[in-house]
Amino acid sequence: MSSYNCGDIVSVKLTDNGVEEKSFGYAVIISAEVINKNLQTVIVCPMIEAKTVSESRIGATFVPKGETDLNLNCVILSLQIKTISKKRIQKRISVLPTNYIHQIKESLQTVLDIDS
Repeated sequence: MSSYNCGDIVSVKLTDNGVEEKSFGYAVIISAEVINKNLQTVIVCPMIEAKTVSESRIGATFVPKGETDLNLNCVILSLQIKTISKKRIQKRISVLPTNYIHQIKESLQTVLDIDS
């Protein structure tokens, strides 16, 4: 079983049914190490190209081009957290800088109404 860490940016297989426009997408692993090391699943937030967004908002963390190996302006969508099988992960791309991980955690606290 592959071990992944909180903050890993991964390429994820989206579907097997051929309906999706593309067969993969990017995501950031947000689950705790105890989950990442002991289960067949991880918790992720989708990461999409930011075509019109240039700043963070509630539920969306903006990551400018050059901060990751994706070489794109991206938005991490903490409003769309998902649990996925590790089998859907195609490869580890990069690691998200710590300051963005903190922003995601703050965003999750806000959208889920969790006190810090």
